[in-house]
Amino acid sequence: MKIDIFKAFDTVQWPFVLKTLMAMGFPESFIHWIRLCITTPSFSVQIDEAVREKRFQYHPRCKSLSLTHLCFADDLMVFVEGTKESIEGVITVFDNFSTWSGLMISLEKSTIFMAGIPDHTQTLILTNFPFAKGKFPVRYLGLPLMTKTMTKQDYLPLTEKIRTRISTWTSRFLTYAGRLQLISSEIMSIVNFWAFAYRLPGQCIKEIEQLCSAFLWSGPELKTTGAKVAWKVMCTAKEAGGLGIRSLKEVNKVYGLKLIWRMLSGNSLWGQWVKLNLTKKKSFWELSNKSQQGSWMWKKILKLPSIAKTFQKRQLVMGRTSPSCSRIGRRREFYQIYWVREVSLISASEEKPRLRRVYLAKEGGEGTEL
Repeated sequence: MKIDIFKAFDTVQWPFVLKTLMAMGFPESFIHWIRLCITTPSFSVQIDEAVREKRFQYHPRCKSLSLTHLCFADDLMVFVEGTKESIEGVITVFDNFSTWSGLMISLEKSTIFMAGIPDHTQTLILTNFPFAKGKFPVRYLGLPLMTKTMTKQDYLPLTEKIRTRISTWTSRFLTYAGRLQLISSEIMSIVNFWAFAYRLPGQCIKEIEQLCSAFLWSGPELKTTGAKVAWKVMCTAKEAGGLGIRSLKEVNKVYGLKLIWRMLSGNSLWGQWVKLNLTKKKSFWELSNKSQQGSWMWKKILKLPSIAKTFQKRQLVMGRTSPSCSRIGRRREFYQIYWVREVSLISASEEKPRLRRVYLAKEGGEGTEL
């Protein structure tokens, strides 16, 4: 469910916010600062106790993480089991919260998304509650949430935002150098926001590059002819004769690798969910790139491990024990420098597992391969 907060700014009770900060143990000086300059609404909905009291049930794919909701600013998503009883329980929780805080929930403006639920159950839910029935894709935090491969209609808001930005009246008076700066900074920032979450389709990248090339050479008129140098050449380094513009194809790949890094080296909620629901007890490096599990985005990520493996680093430390090298009896453990955590000196994904290259480094000298 995507919940709409009715007039959040006007209805929030500031004493409730300040008392909540006090209850959470914030310093008095900090609470005083908030009291002086508070200007925007902030809230957190606590519904874990309601789950423990079995007023509603977890969503089947969220139970392992005890995940009930995601909240950012005034955007709130709630995940529950697709039954009438669970939805009634959630509404009861929000009614209690409204009494405490003054934040009213507008069910008429809220949306419910249902999948894998029988038609008669969906009809019963929509009949008993004034939710609007939503369908994917839906925008959340400025990005579309999709269940299928990104289509032209899905990335249209991205290209239109770029087109609008380069067609404004302020862009009409920019010189060639000014247009180059706009592309390198603002336009690339817009693309980065999308690429951070999705692997953009090749056609999308092609359209954006065409827009940028036309803007660079002809300004807001966006003439498709007249380019004096190929875009591929302009995306090379300045030392190589280019303009230092980042290649969107490479940007797309780098952000895909960053998603792998975040999943395996951090402790993000998304990474935990992936490990419990997709990789399960397997190592990420052993997963097949032809797996049918997960979303289209997950299948895109599974095509990158061969590139990600080139960034793995390992180091064999010999000598005195350091904080990074612990002693077990008379043996000393291998100390490994990880780009990601789930790596080992032996590759289990190869048909014939073999020990990877190990270098013995002399102090102050070059390493010798063992």
